[in-house]
Amino acid sequence: MGRKKKHIIGIIIFVLCVLLICLSFFPDFSPIFHDNTFKIFNSIKNNIQNTIPVSYLKNTAKQNENFILDKPIQSRGCTDPLTVKTDTNTYIEITSGNITRRFIIYLPKGYKNTVQHPLILVFHGYASNPFSLEKFTHFNSIANQNNVILVYPEGTTSLVGLRGWDTGLHPTIRANDVLFVSNILNKLQSNLCVNPQKIYAAGFSNGGGFVAKLACQLSNRIAAFASVSGSYVTAFKTCNALRPLPIIEFHGTKDTVVPYLGLEAKKEFAAFTWASRWAKRDSCQQNPIVTNETDRITKYTWAACADNTSIIHYKIKGEGHSWPHVLFKQRVNNHIEWQNAANTIWNFFTNHQLPKNTVQSPATAST
Repeated sequence: MGRKKKHIIGIIIFVLCVLLICLSFFPDFSPIFHDNTFKIFNSIKNNIQNTIPVSYLKNTAKQNENFILDKPIQSRGCTDPLTVKTDTNTYIEITSGNITRRFIIYLPKGYKNTVQHPLILVFHGYASNPFSLEKFTHFNSIANQNNVILVYPEGTTSLVGLRGWDTGLHPTIRANDVLFVSNILNKLQSNLCVNPQKIYAAGFSNGGGFVAKLACQLSNRIAAFASVSGSYVTAFKTCNALRPLPIIEFHGTKDTVVPYLGLEAKKEFAAFTWASRWAKRDSCQQNPIVTNETDRITKYTWAACADNTSIIHYKIKGEGHSWPHVLFKQRVNNHIEWQNAANTIWNFFTNHQLPKNTVQSPATAST
């Protein structure tokens, strides 16, 4: 009996060791450790129960679908008949990298194809999906209040069938996701009235890490970037950002999936280190302005950056691996309001746009 018990204990220890190794060296298995794993899978179940219709955009993009376009271009879709419903989520399918890819688009209630609208790309985390991300970020309310087009791209699946983005952290995800984003923008600007100076990117977890990759590869097409609990593994020495970039970042100190202090085994940057490296790249003042907004929220702002950019990092005491549950201090119309993360990100975005003189005609930027 004693020998049998030791054998069982040995098996348990072995299984635990295997799981820890998988977590450290095979990140495609790491969702079993997520703080909100059950919420994610419930969202996936709800997604199946609430099927979103699939639609196609009429106009074909003039740009080569196998070419990443890192230039702002004029939208050809202004004044064209609108083929997508407003105030509803719609799946759009396109071909990118010779495979079929999908994204959800949400057009605000007040959308008109005669007025240029800002656009925000919002990227889900690993083991998640665009439908659940839309539900817990509350970006759709931002869209209706400010006439913003929202796009929730869908990642590809890893070896174990979970969706994510190619940042280098999940080795079995091999799709060219930067090309996918370029193709999305080309397609949308061929069919909708998008303001090319006001295209933004935000992401959560693995999606936040992918936003960091986009900052390095689509810096001339996306005006500003936001990340929540991002997994930052893109090396700065390989970053090809062509201009100083505005970036806002949020991270909880109790994050056990993407630790605030980073994870050397995965070569993940610590959140503060990552933000400070961007501040150095943007030629900002060396030391950030530190503001204790509450006993849980510390805001770090790097000022006097090149080209009027800025870097902001929010350290959230006690927050786990989740979209922030706290409110942030914002100055709106000369008075103070406490707003959620989505509003805070939007307020940051509105202060940054691409220079008008860099926008090209679609024909000029077709190759």
